[in-house]
Amino acid sequence: MISKPAFRLIFVTVIILSVTSTSAQNKTDEVGAYVDSVDKSKQLLGVVLASYKGKIVFEKAYGFASEELNVPSQINTRFAIASVTKPMTRVITLKLVEEGKMQLNDTIGKWVKGFPGGDKITIEMLLDHKSGLPHRITRPEEETAPYTAADMLEKAKQAVLEFEPGSKESYSSLGYSVLTGILEIISGKSYSELLDHYVFQPAGMNSSMDSRSDTIIPYRSTEYRLAPGRLIPAPPQDYSFIVGAGSVYSTAHDVYLFGDAVVKGKYGEAVKKALVDSSGRFRENGSSYSRCFVLFDTKKDYGFILVSNVLSGANDLLIRDIPKILEDQKISPPPLPHFNFIQVPVSKLQEYVGAYKFPRFTNHITMDKGKIISGDSQIFPIGEDRFFRLADYATLTFTRNSSGKIDGLKWEGLTTTFMGVRQ
Repeated sequence: MISKPAFRLIFVTVIILSVTSTSAQNKTDEVGAYVDSVDKSKQLLGVVLASYKGKIVFEKAYGFASEELNVPSQINTRFAIASVTKPMTRVITLKLVEEGKMQLNDTIGKWVKGFPGGDKITIEMLLDHKSGLPHRITRPEEETAPYTAADMLEKAKQAVLEFEPGSKESYSSLGYSVLTGILEIISGKSYSELLDHYVFQPAGMNSSMDSRSDTIIPYRSTEYRLAPGRLIPAPPQDYSFIVGAGSVYSTAHDVYLFGDAVVKGKYGEAVKKALVDSSGRFRENGSSYSRCFVLFDTKKDYGFILVSNVLSGANDLLIRDIPKILEDQKISPPPLPHFNFIQVPVSKLQEYVGAYKFPRFTNHITMDKGKIISGDSQIFPIGEDRFFRLADYATLTFTRNSSGKIDGLKWEGLTTTFMGVRQ
């Protein structure tokens, strides 16, 4: 016969489990309803994953992995995770430091002879984007060729430093490729081997791999760009040109396992301290012609992963609102953008071409076959000096000085506004 205290304990446990189960199901329904509403835009491709109270409550694929071949996305589809590669490279670096094979204050010059400014640039500066190295060293036409980390390390010797190392911060994928080359020298192992040993295996990531042109990547997605009312193929790229900075392919579930390993300390306390901020959040965002976003909130006990093979503002709507849903906020389906693009003569579009310096990045406005491009994405005129980016649903407004000359760029995204100065 069960005693009264034992009965009460069982009763309370059943109630708690019932409430937890109901709460998790509510999150499944709420996240699903929101994502399905955004999917009506027909601009959502990829996989969305959400966890709540330590359990995955939502995991669903949308759109096509390959529209040409009519292959729908699946939860095991692999996507280029872009700059979410960088924290993986940081994990490798910190593990080698733990093993006594290198120090964060080591200079490039200690490991690589003949690197310009190498005696001033430390490993820590490469990690923190304070090296002075530019974001990239390659031209677009060079980015279809295969490279090794050693190739990129050698190519980086041609770079001109943008500022005195350590004096400021400016985002640099090249810095991470240089770091990757150094990690290979120190360890005597390839970047792929380092990833497997230090990142993938400890987290149980069985569907992740570094991009190599001589290797088939099963279930690999094809990347696209958005045009009004349709998808267009993205230019071909071999992501080895950003080895260690944006070269990994993975699934939504593996990215979840990576984030879970970070916040639970599976890579060690040094990694957790470096990647989890003071508010208890691990947050990373990457984009090339693909998109990857990862957010773990350890205090509110949820996670959110997005992987996509298209740059689309639909992704940004999810990034803005799914965390709010997981934080118990009531979020209505968002209004989807209605496009009213106007025609602007090519001669006038040329007026906007230039480099615009923002606090952490430089946006290059270029022309390509009569189209105006912001970074890697086409922008579309919607008014006087105003343009819209389908890639992230941002509005770009060019500003003029008292003489009527273009002198800046106001970038209004879904969650942030930046001001850039024309260089």
